[in-house]
Amino acid sequence: MLIFPVLSALLVAVRLTVATTWSPTKFAIVSLVTSPSQCIFFPGGNGTIIELSTTTGPANPAAFNTWTVLSGLDITDAAPNTDIAAIAYTSVVTGTDAVRLVYQAANGSIRTVYHGAVPGEPDWVLDPVVIATVPLGTPLSAFQSGVNGALPQIIAIQYINENGLLTQRFTTSDGINGVWSASVTITT
Repeated sequence: MLIFPVLSALLVAVRLTVATTWSPTKFAIVSLVTSPSQCIFFPGGNGTIIELSTTTGPANPAAFNTWTVLSGLDITDAAPNTDIAAIAYTSVVTGTDAVRLVYQAANGSIRTVYHGAVPGEPDWVLDPVVIATVPLGTPLSAFQSGVNGALPQIIAIQYINENGLLTQRFTTSDGINGVWSASVTITT
């Protein structure tokens, strides 16, 4: 009879392990600039995106395998298996780490959320600008160009438009409510 409680405890342990182990097919990784942290973002199901973080650096490489699920990324409209792009840079406004996360919503719109460590603001803020609305499943990428923490600084987002062409929009604004360029097809 002792075997049933042991087996039951083993099944509970297996369930707990499975519940905290993810196998994402799409993800993005960023290394923060001014702090020794890395973040991984991936679709979590039910319209969510999960953020894992580790605070490690060259001084403590053994801690690199310790990841924590962070809260505050209140995305509830992500398309299933959305591609994800993310960039980290030093904010011109605050001088601290800023992160832009790009994802595709279930309605096909490409959206960005911004984390700029601005005192008094929520951890993550949805940029009100819709980058584009394209068929679901478009690949996404993003980059920052410029000297961290100094102007001019360009944040660019690339995607495949409804005609199958590589397209981008960019902003020189740091934060939300910025001015984004018109969509531009990338050509040679």
